[in-house]
Parts: sequence; structure tokens; C-alpha cells
Amino acid sequence: MKLKMAGLVAACMTLFVGCSSSQSVTAEQITEFVQANIDSDYLRNHTAIQELTMQSIDHIDELYMQGIRYDIEKYINYTGMGNITAEQVDILLETFEEINKKSKYTVQEAIEISNDLFQIIIEVEPMDIIEIATQDRDIRFADFGIQTAGMSDIEFNMLWNELMIEILVDNVNKIGYYEPIEVMLEVFYNEQTGYYVISDEYYDIYDNIIKYDF
Repeated sequence: MKLKMAGLVAACMTLFVGCSSSQSVTAEQITEFVQANIDSDYLRNHTAIQELTMQSIDHIDELYMQGIRYDIEKYINYTGMGNITAEQVDILLETFEEINKKSKYTVQEAIEISNDLFQIIIEVEPMDIIEIATQDRDIRFADFGIQTAGMSDIEFNMLWNELMIEILVDNVNKIGYYEPIEVMLEVFYNEQTGYYVISDEYYDIYDNIIKYDF
């Protein structure tokens, strides 16, 4: 799934159309560029990035949905869910969109290091939804064991999936935040493509905004 995220970054995060010369971009524009990318990825606010990249809203939104599907797969792997139904996928899509819209981050002003290199710090407040859901799961687990006694593997799996989705949905409005962390990115000019690109540290935002290692 990380490869899908790499494709997302390559397709959406790295294009800064209209900057054919490294001399033509200011630190303020770089700040706006990074802000636009993150707003698109988490808040589903695509207007600014569309203006910067000249890509269609439909295309950008499909990249956004790839990110949401990544969140779903990560949660499925974490909880051990399997053989989920299309209806359950739809619930998870809606739920992770709601979770992502609760993202908190601050994009600091970019600093120009050289004519074609900028540094920028993103302060991310990681969400504790996974820890809350895990605690809720542990509380409910005793009753779950009683309910599933004598069930077939298929029946058990269906009930487990329902429980894992239920605890996620039930706790969305209880989301809190851990201490902020800083992610430092570089934005640099690629002479071969004629575009500005964001460094791979952008992945660190994904790794931290919904915290799994609590």
C-alpha cells in the first residue's frame, strides 16, 4: 500500500505548474504550495492545489480517495478484519473521511536555503482515534467472547468485522490529540522536469497524523 502512497505523492504533491525557472518562486509561494497539498489530502479541499497543478478536480479527488483507501487497509491490517463486504467498505470510507477532516496541522513559513531549495516545517497533532478504539475493543472483548462461543469461522469473522467498524464509528467524536510533532520537508526544483517537488519526508505526515504506535 505504501506504493500507492508513493504514486499519490508523485502524481499530486510534486507538480508546481508555471514555475519553469527556479528563480521565479518565493518562499511564500512554496508555503502556499505545501499548504494546498495537505489541505487536499486531509480536508478534501482541492481548489488551491488544482490551481497550482492544473489537474482536474476529478483526478485530484481520485488521488484523495486513494489515500482514504490506504487508511482503510491499514486499519484492516491492524484489527485483523477479513472478507469485508462492500457495504462495510463504504462505512469505512465515510468514517475515515470524517476522521481525516479532524486533522490538525500548522504549516510554518518556508525558508529559502538556496535559489532552488526551500525548507518548511509542518507541525502535526497526531490523532488518538486508534488508541481510543483499541481501548474500547478491549472493554467489549469479554462480551464478544461469550457471543461468539460455538460460532463457525465465517460467522465469527462477520461479527468481528462488525465490532471493529462499530468501535471506530462510535469513537470518532471522542478524538483527542497527542503532543505535536514537527515534520521537516524540503521543496526543491527539479531541472529535468521543470517542476518543484516535495521531499519524501512528506510520508511522515501520513505516519503520524493517525497514530498507530501509541
